[in-house]
Amino acid sequence: MKDMNPSERYSNMGNFKMAGDWDMQTKSIRNQHPRLTTLDLRFEDGKEKELIMRMGMRLNKNTADIINILKRHQP
Repeated sequence: MKDMNPSERYSNMGNFKMAGDWDMQTKSIRNQHPRLTTLDLRFEDGKEKELIMRMGMRLNKNTADIINILKRHQP
């Protein structure tokens, strides 16, 4: 990931919103990314940015990569 501050790294989220059963999605995500913890995958409605930031930090991935991971696990 190129070197940038966190506000720049997560500024291009667009209008991404979570959809579907989050509990089911977390199981699927953790199967593919076992480094993620329960705390990394904690999600509250309307707080997508915080989730993406935690996942990005843990997996060392940028916003677009994390959004792609999340979209792959949505219904």
